[in-house]
Amino acid sequence: MPTLTLDGISLIGPTGAPLWADRNSWSPVQQSAERVLGGREVTEYAPLIAGQPITLASDPDRGWMTWALFVQLQALAAIPGAVYSLVVESATYPVMFRHEDPPALDWSPLIRRLAPADDDLGQVTIKLKTV
Repeated sequence: MPTLTLDGISLIGPTGAPLWADRNSWSPVQQSAERVLGGREVTEYAPLIAGQPITLASDPDRGWMTWALFVQLQALAAIPGAVYSLVVESATYPVMFRHEDPPALDWSPLIRRLAPADDDLGQVTIKLKTV
C-alpha cells in the first residue's frame, strides 16, 4: 500500500491517494537572461533550494477525502508559518501550505448538503511547498 502522510495524518482515503499533480513540472534552477547595450546576452542562474510546489489533488475517480479528514487538514492550514513533514512513499519533504496561491486547501463534496457529515466524500486540492 502506498504511503502519503502530512504531519503523521494519512491522506489516503477510501478511493486511494490524491495525485501529486505538479510533480514533474518544477525545475530546481532559476535563470534569467537580459540583453545589454552592446548586444550581448547576460545570463544569471542559481539553484533553488526550496519552494518546490507540491499540489495533491483528487481526480474524478480517485483520491477522494472524507469531510472529517479535511477538517483535520484545515486545523493544520490555520497555523501561520507552520512547517510539516510530508511523506510520499520513502521520501520526506518539509512543507508548508501555499497560502500565497489561494485556496491552499479546498474540498468539493460529491453530494452537496447544508452541513457535511464526517463520512461525506469530496474531491480535495492541497497546495504545499517545500521549505
